[in-house]
Amino acid sequence: MMKDMLIERLQKLGWHHTAHQLDHLLEDASRDNVSYSEFLNTIVLQEMEYQESQQLEKRMKRAKLPYIKTIHDFDFSFNRVSVKRE
Repeated sequence: MMKDMLIERLQKLGWHHTAHQLDHLLEDASRDNVSYSEFLNTIVLQEMEYQESQQLEKRMKRAKLPYIKTIHDFDFSFNRVSVKRE
């Protein structure tokens, strides 16, 4: 009953990711015997990371880039310019 109310309140706050992960988070916290502040920090951090990744994904879609290229995909050996040293 209490867990259902918590899930409902998390969803009202827009914390859908945390609401869906609540069982797992509670089990981990109980198993690892974490403090209340550690538990709160964990759920807030995970929700923040999830929301940031969702926002980035939305911005990338709105940008309508032909393809996504990360720094890891860049060919640094291409078109090297030699620099003269004096």
